[in-house]
Amino acid sequence: MFDEQIERLLQGPCYLIDTLPEQVPPNSEGRYFTIDDFFTKPEQLKKLHHLFAIIILKLNCYYAMNVSFDNGLSWQDDIDPEDFIGKMEDLEDNGFVRIIFAKQDILIDIDGCDTWLTIYGDNDSFLKLIEKLCLGHGLFFSQSDQLIKGTKL
Repeated sequence: MFDEQIERLLQGPCYLIDTLPEQVPPNSEGRYFTIDDFFTKPEQLKKLHHLFAIIILKLNCYYAMNVSFDNGLSWQDDIDPEDFIGKMEDLEDNGFVRIIFAKQDILIDIDGCDTWLTIYGDNDSFLKLIEKLCLGHGLFFSQSDQLIKGTKL
């Protein structure tokens, strides 16, 4: 349904909503891997996915969206907010959510095991709104030039 648009967006600019404001340097004296292990525990991911769902629902106040929980095989354009939050909170490690805001030319991907979500597209007004929403929920929005197949370098 959105295959061509998605393929094009995946080749363009990439942004992240993350729990950290910037990439942790490889030589950091901090405890990144210990902390990351904590945040990837199921109960922590559930809380984080809840925050992601809230931000996405708020975006849906402004823009129409289509959601797929099965890698684009089927799409929902009028998902119930409580159902959406429940599915996001229960997202398994191998789960994947794809959300497209077709008219705004924005794609959002969420992998169940990640502590960030990925945004593709360059709609300035949309991205400014996302940044405001992130700040209100204690998350960070940034452009990522270092993203390969869903894995931060």
